[in-house]
Amino acid sequence: MKVNSDAAGNLKTKLTLQHNPTTAEILKFAIPSLLGVLLFLIPVTYNGKATIVIGIMADAIKGVAGAYLAQFMVGVLCLSALFSLVCKLLRPNFSEGTSWFKALFDVSWLWVSLRVIGAVFGVLTLFSLGPEFIHSDYTGGTILYELIPVLAVWFLLAAYTQREAAVIATNFSIASIAFSFVIINFMGLGHLFVPFYLTVILAGVITAMIIPRIPPLSRKKDVYYGPVGKQIDEVVPHGQSSWSWRLEKSC
Repeated sequence: MKVNSDAAGNLKTKLTLQHNPTTAEILKFAIPSLLGVLLFLIPVTYNGKATIVIGIMADAIKGVAGAYLAQFMVGVLCLSALFSLVCKLLRPNFSEGTSWFKALFDVSWLWVSLRVIGAVFGVLTLFSLGPEFIHSDYTGGTILYELIPVLAVWFLLAAYTQREAAVIATNFSIASIAFSFVIINFMGLGHLFVPFYLTVILAGVITAMIIPRIPPLSRKKDVYYGPVGKQIDEVVPHGQSSWSWRLEKSC
């Protein structure tokens, strides 16, 4: 009976692992992936220069709302600082529990301080107040009027260990085609984007293979943030390919 029971269990596991994704599941996985490739990775020619689709979208947004993006982003900075202070000092009832408000604004005092400083710098730059080294065209002016309007259209949400997060943050400007696009256009060399990025890839791959293996990144612990813990399951079941497993997870 035990042998038969084990055989039945193995057969059930085998049938489970051999699950064939439906057409709807494949499309649910493939369409967003292809859209991401199209937006971020496929070079296109626009107005006589090589660029990427998300770059064209960013330029279009700047063209339509460019005159208001700086004010809008300073408003976001001020609201972020204000709500963080309210959450830390007043502890309103709606900020408790697992609400989105708590997740966004109940941060450490270090981050509250940084948000307040960022809001102050944003206001000084927007209205050209205070020391010139804060709001000049080469410091705050560059950040507020050149970089922020473009970077405002990029967002990233993921879950990583301490070491993974440190490695990604350290190598972000190397690995990100979007950030490279921002930099090359800021330098006025957009027409050289393709050879520039190919050079970045070569240098970036070599650098990214070395940096995580030397201090301080090599000393980072491969553990998740304590209060939250591990939020993702990356263990591929025995007998199942990583591709099919990730497809099922995404569906």
